[in-house]
Amino acid sequence: MKTWEYKIINVRSENYSMDPRRAEELNRLGDEGWELVSITSINFKTGATDHIGMVFKREKAIPSAISSSASFRNAMCSSRSTPSSSAP
Repeated sequence: MKTWEYKIINVRSENYSMDPRRAEELNRLGDEGWELVSITSINFKTGATDHIGMVFKREKAIPSAISSSASFRNAMCSSRSTPSSSAP
């Protein structure tokens, strides 16, 4: 079963837009496996867009101990369900 982790970033907007220099940071997040899944404007008191909120997600890595245990379990289950090839 897939599990996810999330990252929320709030970016200050200037003149109703986001600084294009943020692309470097966004590309780095993409290289790390983060996918932008939501973006929203955040308004504080004035009604103007002061910040832009971004939500990213990526699949959680399975710790190697759990992965090894699951692999072992799967191997055991598949060896039980495979009929033996001995002739009668």
